[in-house]
Parts: sequence; C-alpha cells; structure tokens
Amino acid sequence: MGLYDLYVFWTGKNLMSEKRKRSIKKLSNTGMNVILVTGANLDKYVDIEQLHPAYEHLNLAHRADYLRAYFMHHYGGGYSDVKPISESWVPSIQKLEDSSDHWAVGYREINRHGVGNIYKSSVQTKMPLMSRSVDYVRWRWLQLNYKSTIGNCAFAFKPGTPLTQSWWSELNKRLDYSQRDLERSPAISPKDR
Repeated sequence: MGLYDLYVFWTGKNLMSEKRKRSIKKLSNTGMNVILVTGANLDKYVDIEQLHPAYEHLNLAHRADYLRAYFMHHYGGGYSDVKPISESWVPSIQKLEDSSDHWAVGYREINRHGVGNIYKSSVQTKMPLMSRSVDYVRWRWLQLNYKSTIGNCAFAFKPGTPLTQSWWSELNKRLDYSQRDLERSPAISPKDR
C-alpha cells in the first residue's frame, strides 16, 4: 500500500447503482491503483479488532468517513468519493512524493459553504460547551480561509504525518464521546444520523 493507491469505500450491504459502478471504473483515469474497500474485504486491510467500538453503530456514510481517516493516517495514498474523475492524479502524487514539506494534495475547496460544519457536529453530539465554542471558532476560521483548504471529496495524504495524527485523534475523541449515544440509538439506514 502506498501513495499511488486510491481507496474508495462502500461499507454497506446495499447494492451499488450502475451509475456508481461506472464512476468507480472511471477512477482508473486517475492513473492510480483503485481499491474498492467493502464490508466483505475490509478485514484484508484492517484488523477489525482495531476499529473503534462505535464503528458498527455509525451510518454507512460515516463509516466511510471513519475509514477515510483510518486509511489516510495508517497507509496514505488517495481517497475519492464514488464520483467520475477524468484527470490523472499522477503529477500531483509525484509532487507530494518528492516534497519534504507537503503532507497532502487535493483540489481547493470551492467556496466557504463547502467547509464541513464542525460546530454543528459539536452541537448535535452535545459536546461540552468549551469544545463547541472552540469548534465554532475553528469552523469560522476555515470558512474564511477556504481557498487554502483541501476539498473533502478527493485527496491524497502521506501516512503518519502530524496532520493525519491530529485528524485521527480528533475523530476518535468524538467517537469516544458519542459511543454510548450511538450504542443506544445506532444508525439503521444509510442516512441516519
């Protein structure tokens, strides 16, 4: 596993539409080694015992989000949503590979509204007031600086960097905090929150 591996996640037992199957085939345009990780082959890449205990209670989209962080931190390489891509990623991956001071590459966030609302997430998960306040400031700062932010739908990371460690730590902190609520009220459908 390396920088030229592009991971795509389909975490449920629900059938993939023909449109999505065609999109995955088009990911070969990236010049990357496209790897579709599903519930059926996840154990080939991850020791299931290492998954956060809350993982099984997440909705399917959030499972993919969790795995995206896991793979970028532990393995590096690329990630893409199941969308058609027509451009090669190879020049960008080569720049990342050759750089000693860059940890990630990706497209620039399109506008401030594309920045994930970490504040809303903090409120919905009933994080402590101080955490919510800090997340509000972080979210507003990211919105103001969206032109310096990598978009969330397609990117590549070097593994084990301070950036991926911070991402991985924050994700696990939030899952630790929400685990009991998730156990009491697990996601049943792919869009459950």
